[in-house]
Amino acid sequence: MEKRQQGEQFRVVDYAQPPEVPISPSPMRIALVFLALGLGTGAGIIIMLELLDSTVKGVKQLEGWSGDIPCVSVIPLAQTEGDKRKQHLVNIMFLGINGAIFVVGALVIVVSKLTGLVLELPVPLPF
Repeated sequence: MEKRQQGEQFRVVDYAQPPEVPISPSPMRIALVFLALGLGTGAGIIIMLELLDSTVKGVKQLEGWSGDIPCVSVIPLAQTEGDKRKQHLVNIMFLGINGAIFVVGALVIVVSKLTGLVLELPVPLPF
């Protein structure tokens, strides 16, 4: 091209303009994709665990598995005080962990807003 156009001059007709809205990456699209992936993964794990679980959960399920043989008696779940206490402690532990995660997340958001750090969130914050 240089050999053919020696001596010709080029001039700029229109200067480049930056776009007002970035074309990619779209934060909302990324958030929606990861939300769908998270929900799908959670649902898949629940379905897989339910399909692999071979325990009997009720009288109707037992009668369905045994054909037309009726269930004569059922032994109720006997939960001791130790079992109740252990379950209560597990519930408190999960509540504490979830509370700590919430507090840390809220602190990160508030501190980033106060200090001017930029967090790329898919939705605007209400404050």
